[in-house]
Amino acid sequence: GVTSYGVTLLSALCKRDGFETDLFHITTEPTRETFREKILNSKPDLVAFSTNSHYARRLPEWTQWVGEDVGGVPIAVGGVHPTLVPDEVINLPDVTHICIGEGEEAFLELCHALDKGQDTSKILNLWVKVNGSIIKNEQRPLVSDLDSLPDPDYGLFDFANLYPVRRGLFPYIMSRGCAFRCTYCSVHALRNLSPRGTKYWRFPTPLRTAEQLRDMIQ
Repeated sequence: GVTSYGVTLLSALCKRDGFETDLFHITTEPTRETFREKILNSKPDLVAFSTNSHYARRLPEWTQWVGEDVGGVPIAVGGVHPTLVPDEVINLPDVTHICIGEGEEAFLELCHALDKGQDTSKILNLWVKVNGSIIKNEQRPLVSDLDSLPDPDYGLFDFANLYPVRRGLFPYIMSRGCAFRCTYCSVHALRNLSPRGTKYWRFPTPLRTAEQLRDMIQ
């Protein structure tokens, strides 16, 4: 398995605001019993999936399992796949929320709203099921100041046993977005779907980058 930078940031933001997080890092096909045990042991108030299109074929089954094991708990899906084909994902029977585009601010707002028993149907970037209807909120501006985000929560993963780490490597992402239009990549489609008015290809400051690299090496 490999780490997911987006998931590490979501966890870091949640922990910063006092929420507990747990990760079921699926690297091999889970059995129904393994899946059930992991979900029930976590006792979640919210179950969230991050997925690209390659793994999205598993979502109908896995979200159904969650619905059967912890019925009534909100199920959110974010990542590239729901951003590109939101109608497909929000119409899965057990999914209650999906995130379009960047999820840090939207996911944290969702956690706070659920914690306080507040309405979640007006959170920007989210599509939400309400009494059989789907509320499709617009996207908020992109995060322009990457230095404002906390350090990724790499401890969420079994870091030492990640595939690149076992080979003595670890990829570090020094930007967000991309300026290129490679035919094998979805970035051009994601750029076209992103809100206007904010620079799409963004960087943290050199000092912030150096500090994070130093901390990773240590």
